[in-house]
Amino acid sequence: MTPDLVLLQLVMSLVAALSGFAMILLWSLNRSERGPGCWALAGLVGGGLFPLYSLLGDYSMFFNMAASLSAMLLLLEGILRFRRFGGEKPRKGIVALGIVLFVALSYVNRSSAAARCLVNDGLFAVMLLLMVFSLLYGTRGTERRVYLVVALPSLLFSAVMT
Repeated sequence: MTPDLVLLQLVMSLVAALSGFAMILLWSLNRSERGPGCWALAGLVGGGLFPLYSLLGDYSMFFNMAASLSAMLLLLEGILRFRRFGGEKPRKGIVALGIVLFVALSYVNRSSAAARCLVNDGLFAVMLLLMVFSLLYGTRGTERRVYLVVALPSLLFSAVMT
């Protein structure tokens, strides 16, 4: 039995749209809170482009990888902001440079599945491990248990990516 790719794309697009909408709503309700703005942007970048991939032909892999890596970096930045790790202003430049680097790497590796697996999966794993560390660093008690809900799946996913 072959999967219905049109239905799969429709379901993934709806999930991405709902997730992006939820993050934008969360951000609009809590504008003073640091982090949700980055998460909303990550949802738009990572999920908002999903419906367009089938229209992009040969460049769909490039856009998919560039958007996925950029969204992951924005998620990490959102966690760092939410947890009040210092250095937000210098990190803005690092995040912008990281996104440019991810776009360049995705373009260079667009036609090589092996290079995409080595480079992109490695970058995903590193960012996921940084997220886990950022979530759990300096937490205790109930706060640690709450952050473990996000940290454990990220840790397992990073193991899959390596």
